[in-house]
Amino acid sequence: MGRRILLLKPSRLRAYQSSLVPPMGLLSLAAVLRRSGHQVRILDLRLYQHPGPAIDSMLREFRPEAIGISLLTFELEAARKKIQRIRSIAPGVPVVVGGPQATAMPRETLDRSGADAVVVGEGEDVVTPLMEALADRADPPDLPGVLVRGREDRDPGRAPMPDLATLPIPAWDLVDLEDYARRKSMSIPSPWRYATILTTRGCPWRCSYCHEIHGKRLRRRPLESVQAELEVIQHQLGEGVLEVLDDNFNVDQAWASQVLETLLRMGGYLRPAFPNGVRSDRLGRDLIGLMARVRTAFMSFAIESGDPEMQRRIRKNLDLDAAREAIEEAVRRGIFSNGFFMMGFPGERLDQMWRTVDFACRSPLHSALFFRVVAMPGTELWEEVHGQRHIALEQVQEDYFLNPVNLSEVPDVVMKSLYRLAWIRFYGDVGRAAMLYKVFPSKLDLARRSRDLMMLLVGWAPEAPQE
Repeated sequence: MGRRILLLKPSRLRAYQSSLVPPMGLLSLAAVLRRSGHQVRILDLRLYQHPGPAIDSMLREFRPEAIGISLLTFELEAARKKIQRIRSIAPGVPVVVGGPQATAMPRETLDRSGADAVVVGEGEDVVTPLMEALADRADPPDLPGVLVRGREDRDPGRAPMPDLATLPIPAWDLVDLEDYARRKSMSIPSPWRYATILTTRGCPWRCSYCHEIHGKRLRRRPLESVQAELEVIQHQLGEGVLEVLDDNFNVDQAWASQVLETLLRMGGYLRPAFPNGVRSDRLGRDLIGLMARVRTAFMSFAIESGDPEMQRRIRKNLDLDAAREAIEEAVRRGIFSNGFFMMGFPGERLDQMWRTVDFACRSPLHSALFFRVVAMPGTELWEEVHGQRHIALEQVQEDYFLNPVNLSEVPDVVMKSLYRLAWIRFYGDVGRAAMLYKVFPSKLDLARRSRDLMMLLVGWAPEAPQE
């Protein structure tokens, strides 16, 4: 007999939301649960200005027998508050927490969130037996990657990585894409009607600041599965933008070309975008040319540091000359090009930060995002600095723009000034500003993003309603 299972994405405690995309992990878990006959609903609280009534209504109308929550470290405190609210309305309903935060710190997440269990790693292979047992108020079996309250002394290990060839297509019918089109996506020149997709999981590079939830081995979905999902998305979306959120889409350039050629064969109604970032030194002219042919709407170049020494220290080892050439080629081909840059790595000097700013400002990039380095739990960087700097979990509860922790050798006041100067120097360029005004599809959206930039420069983000 099928159970009623609610999958929930919490809202942050800050009203400022840098971007918003459909909850890909929950869509995949929902499809797996429905394959076993369960009724599933998805509630994305990031879509609500006042999330409290949305939870209340769902709990009373759907009456879930088990609830799953996926969260980032930034969302841990918000999730705790949401679980408290769930307990007050439906006190007997078990709650499971998963996602990057649970994977990085399972015991701390179980303790701080107030959940009944956490899942470590990818959850598709364990979600069904776990939710069935909890919904039946039975003790869950000892599943790999599952830590249950009352059995905290057990080492859960990690859930097995699922065979991507066996997974069903994500349950796209459980979300309304129009809800996301009305908000900022990860791609900068928006809003537009869009959907998201993962064609691979994992990344073979070992950047010190990056998560390992999908492992360090590239796993490709069967191309037939990708095409089947593309057809579902195209049927639901019509013409629009397809945001590819792979950890590293172009690790295998032949694979990347196959996906792009599939989009061409389908008529080009879905324009790809790569807001999660591509490996900038593995973009040859042929691949960029194919991206242009399929009318790529947006691409982020994950540069991080413009200093060769820092590239080695953070283990990204990016060929900066090749990355610069790729940016120039993409811009020449008419692809809206964005750069990712990080400031404040451990041991980073002022001259090294300045090289990063200089790389961005001397490039033809249309836009750039400058991030404060955050040592996220579960990364090599967290292990490096957690003990030395005594960084507590509470100190990484802000996002990548507003995080106050300075890990570099540069004094705080200088770091703050240089960070602001990076934004001002990049966007204060008259030629770049004119180019942005010309290419932005929505002048109203450009105005909104300019407002958000001003909010960041003054370090202000209002508290979000938490009723």
